[in-house]
Amino acid sequence: MTAALRGAGLLPRGEVTQVSLASPEEEGNAGSALRAQLCYSGDAPAGAPATLIVKLPPDAPGRRAAMLATGFVRAEAGFYRDLQPRVPIRTPRCYLAQDDDEGNAVLLLEDLGDVPGSWPARRLDAAHARSMFARLAELHAHFWNDEQLVSHRWLQPPTARVDFWRSALSEIVELLHDVVDGTVPPQITALREIIVPRLTAIAAHLDGPPFTLVHGDFTFRNAALLDGEPVAFDWQLCQRMRGARDVAYLMPFLDLTDDPGVRPDELVNGYHDALVARGVHDYTRAELAYDQTLAAIEVMQVGLATLWPSLRSLRAEGRRIPLAKLGLVQTVAVGIERLGLIELVRSDFSA
Repeated sequence: MTAALRGAGLLPRGEVTQVSLASPEEEGNAGSALRAQLCYSGDAPAGAPATLIVKLPPDAPGRRAAMLATGFVRAEAGFYRDLQPRVPIRTPRCYLAQDDDEGNAVLLLEDLGDVPGSWPARRLDAAHARSMFARLAELHAHFWNDEQLVSHRWLQPPTARVDFWRSALSEIVELLHDVVDGTVPPQITALREIIVPRLTAIAAHLDGPPFTLVHGDFTFRNAALLDGEPVAFDWQLCQRMRGARDVAYLMPFLDLTDDPGVRPDELVNGYHDALVARGVHDYTRAELAYDQTLAAIEVMQVGLATLWPSLRSLRAEGRRIPLAKLGLVQTVAVGIERLGLIELVRSDFSA
């Protein structure tokens, strides 16, 4: 820790004498975030942090293997090391970002307090959604068709993960058929039979151009307001692809019941207007709408992957579960039907 802080220019003299790691501030599919409290020798400078955040890969073997296979753990280290200085929105300061060829990584980040998830609710009303879409437009326009993104090997496009997702989704659907007490929605079966064989073609389209830097997980959990300024956290899912991916990811979190005069397409159009205002003129609203629909597939597969470990455990234990307890599965099925994904993919992409 002394060496890391000295390398970051925060500890020109003195040393860290004790590090106390609290329980994980966050334990999810992407990894662990622990708050570290530091003690220094008497001559440590006033600017040395009293606490910082340590980010590590997941402890659970299954989740760890999945995150390493997709490269998402390494991606966040690469983001802080190579791209953070260019990002137009605020992020935590990074004191250390190290990764290896196996996909492992460790991060030491500025502790900004309890700001992750500090949006007032788990759903976004119109005002907060507009702010989120505005920040996304700022990010995407800044990196629009930026060829420098291609030079970062850790910043993979969707095509680099097709084999993983093809295998993962096939197994997840199989597990659902094995453990659901009742009938698995036909849209979920069609996901495996119609969409999975076409994932390569779909991913190739979403790779762009026009491509940009997408955050990948820009929701109420990973974007907060600090002194009125937006701060973006958790860049594990950042990718090089079409910006519609971030747009599609935000849509399920909208709650416009208190703003009946606002429609979701109005918010998306506002995002497009912001792109145009920042100089993006090679991307129509129709193209955005089409890509947003296709990007919903990746959003769904990320969501279904969160069920993967528990589904494996259920099958190993010989237990079954009512479909009603798998709300995410029902939500995905409804989304596939509402968006017309099966028909769209069947007509526009070859298996």
